Amino acid sequence: MNDQGENLVDSALGRTLGLTTTEVTGGCFCCRFDQLAATTISVVERQAVDVVFAEAVGSCTDLSANSHPSAARLLGERFAVAPLTVLVDPARLRELQQADNALTPGCATCSTSSSKMPAHLS
Repeated sequence: MNDQGENLVDSALGRTLGLTTTEVTGGCFCCRFDQLAATTISVVERQAVDVVFAEAVGSCTDLSANSHPSAARLLGERFAVAPLTVLVDPARLRELQQADNALTPGCATCSTSSSKMPAHLS
């Protein structure tokens, strides 16, 4: 689990579910990639786990450009690095786009009335 702070809620939940849980705290995976790699290798060697689920902090915007390719390149011989998956709440996305559009009214890419907006989100 990853977050900017300490005492992570997701880690506590994982532990209550009986999952082997470790943390990379104090920054995003991009900034803490060495710690992410070391922690992953350590937990796999110590616990003999089959799957590692790495949940990034919400403010980490460069996963697809930095952390994910680095993991594939540096850990790919040791692990099968799965595709990056991002989950988005459509209602929350629409709120953010509307707020952004209110701040920058001429922005065609974030306009909720734009034809670029997927039909199921408008």
